[in-house]
Amino acid sequence: MCKVLFNGADESDLDGEFALRPYSFFENSEWTDSLVRDVCSSTLLVAGVAREGWFNESARVNVFCKRAGYDMSHLYQARPVPDAWDVARSRSWLDTCLRCHNGCNDRRSTAVPGMCLIDCKDIIIVEVDQTSQWVALSYVWGADMPAATTIEGETRFRPGSRICTKVAATVRDAITVTKQLGYRFLWVDEYCIDQGSDSHLDAQINRMDQIYQGAVLTIVAAVGDDKKHGLPGLGSTKRCQRPLIRIGDYLMFSNGPSPEREARKSKWFSRGWYIFRSSFSSRIH
Repeated sequence: MCKVLFNGADESDLDGEFALRPYSFFENSEWTDSLVRDVCSSTLLVAGVAREGWFNESARVNVFCKRAGYDMSHLYQARPVPDAWDVARSRSWLDTCLRCHNGCNDRRSTAVPGMCLIDCKDIIIVEVDQTSQWVALSYVWGADMPAATTIEGETRFRPGSRICTKVAATVRDAITVTKQLGYRFLWVDEYCIDQGSDSHLDAQINRMDQIYQGAVLTIVAAVGDDKKHGLPGLGSTKRCQRPLIRIGDYLMFSNGPSPEREARKSKWFSRGWYIFRSSFSSRIH
């Protein structure tokens, strides 16, 4: 049980004694305010440091407890992270977001003048138009990584440039995600900003906040130290294995530490652009 509770936790988090508290939730996925005495069909087990009058769970790993055979296909039900990316579930989350969140549903993509995109169908660079919807990629290039090239071997990309078939794994996987989610265009700075034109470079970098904000969604590659790593669950890039144990009629599993917390420790978080609480901040490389 301890392997499940603290899988992936830092050693600095494991000093001292811990308390275990169970919470349940209603069918609408709202967690109850009070603790439950018995483990029900769907329970969240939280390990934390108990002090007089308070309970600190912020640095801990949560564990989900399900009755064996319980239906985990519901959109909002916790379930172990599968080995491969689940495009159907991701599409359902995105559709729900666009349908139910006024801020997402009302937002319209606003193209930045001179902006280019990767046409993921024809694998060519195209100039954006006002009807374009695009996905954006935020990732780490990596030190001393070779520059991307066109089919002709050039390192400068302009509208009409055809991308070389040898694409870095993270970009290749992002193209796959874009197409499988039902979109055609992807924005990747290495390909969509003419690195050989100071005027285009300055104009696009100064408006990167608008580019990310105008995207239908942003793929954040917060793992790996360079663009060769790939997106976990796609291609040859594996996801971290998480333990799943069975105790009697119950399955217990954890999907690891908080994604936000892990992202903060990543190489990606230290780079030039990152997204934090739906706002955009620029930092010097």
